[in-house]
Amino acid sequence: MTFPGMPPPGSIYIAPPAATKELNISDEWRGRWIDDDELPAGVPVIYAYALVYMDDRGYATRPAGTAKWGMVETAISGDTPEAEIKQAVKDQTGGTVAKLVTTGYLECVATSHHATLEAGSVAVRPLYVAVLRSIKDLGREAPYQRRRLPMNEYVHAMRERYPEIRPQVSDAASRYVAMRAKGEA
Repeated sequence: MTFPGMPPPGSIYIAPPAATKELNISDEWRGRWIDDDELPAGVPVIYAYALVYMDDRGYATRPAGTAKWGMVETAISGDTPEAEIKQAVKDQTGGTVAKLVTTGYLECVATSHHATLEAGSVAVRPLYVAVLRSIKDLGREAPYQRRRLPMNEYVHAMRERYPEIRPQVSDAASRYVAMRAKGEA
């Protein structure tokens, strides 16, 4: 017997624990948060998020001409998600990443509505803390705009912008604060 959204018979699917909260990511994905610093081996990374910090400030970004500030986001197309998110940070904020820390990831299972993948296929969307070494001006013609905010305003704005992962955004911000207190950032 199959249920809507479940993979076809014969495919491997491990149901999440009973107390796990799942997110619908459009109609194509069902995700659950995994609180782990290591990404699973052999599972493709399809998208990444980064909270960007330098000293006691956070850096929000948005495509030029749009209204909502957010964290750095990018689709991942290759086998080097860390390199791709560092490049996205540079493109969207003008910053050079000194340290990149994985704080966890959304484990995404494709639903039967996915256009290209078979139902039950698994991919991940990590959340990173990116600590900047330096930052340069983006220029007026840049495709992105950035805004530097005090830590409390930045964390509040990111929690409001990403309500589906609000606790994870707070945890990642706390992790950055702890890194700074230890002299690691």
